[in-house]
Amino acid sequence: MILTVNLNAALDHVIFVEDLNQRGMIRATKSIHCIGGKGADTALALAQLGAPHRLLSFNAGKNGETLKELYKQHGIQSQLVEVSGETRIVTVIIETVQKKLTQISQSGYCITEQDGKLFIDSLEQNLMQANWCIAAGSLPQGASPDIHRIICEQAHLADSKILIDVAGEPLLKALPAHPDIVKLNRREFQTTFQGAFSSIESLVNHARNLIQEYSLKMVMITLGSEGILLINENDAFHAESPLLEPINSAGAGDAASAAFVYQLFLGQPLENALKMACATSAAVVLSEGTAEFSLETMKSLLPKIQLSKINQGAILSNTKSNIANL
Repeated sequence: MILTVNLNAALDHVIFVEDLNQRGMIRATKSIHCIGGKGADTALALAQLGAPHRLLSFNAGKNGETLKELYKQHGIQSQLVEVSGETRIVTVIIETVQKKLTQISQSGYCITEQDGKLFIDSLEQNLMQANWCIAAGSLPQGASPDIHRIICEQAHLADSKILIDVAGEPLLKALPAHPDIVKLNRREFQTTFQGAFSSIESLVNHARNLIQEYSLKMVMITLGSEGILLINENDAFHAESPLLEPINSAGAGDAASAAFVYQLFLGQPLENALKMACATSAAVVLSEGTAEFSLETMKSLLPKIQLSKINQGAILSNTKSNIANL
């Protein structure tokens, strides 16, 4: 089973408009409510892939009740820790003319020390059944910045592998706990490690330094339309999808984490897992809902993923690998 941890739950309100750069009344052409929060979006992707999973998340208020219904509709297996307050809303604005995405996050619930203890107790119980744990997303108000370090330590005690997808201080505090995989997007990598990292070579080199310093297994860096980098101690790979016309890219990185870990859970080689992650992430940007995708679209994109092996920023060779029957 793959356990996903979602500390800062969110209800996404996705609004489609033609163009924000105009005066007067701007009318939405469409609006939908979707599952938000990186850990929950990861669980959504796992559910769509048919992976054995469980979502562990805080939950609060009327927005939390809406999320419960969405979890049920999408077949997400969840265990929720109820807290006081309200679950935040993230407004996702899609400009259909300019193909631009803007996300506006409101504040949500504030957790107490007792809330945190209940959550860690639930985490320990669920980790006993988990082969993998994916802990993703920002922290709610009141959460300790070292919570991801605690999650990593508990995962290791339970003999579960763990991917963490968090940036800034929480990641820096978690690194000494040796997460198996660290996943960031390029902007998060730049701000967390305070560098421009404008080239693939610079990203690979710094990621490899982190691997050596903190005994990590892998670092995954999503590059938006430029694909995904995967670095371990010995190798680095770059996966790219065909050029696509995006609809909603929100949740694409979370789907990449889900697909990658699920393939490792199934015993697939790294190259296969990375190609699946890239195809799933690409399929998300072609859907309207956050982290939602069509399996048929993902399968059609999979043979088109280009996978290259990298050495010091240079492409050495195209890597071909067979994907197991889906």
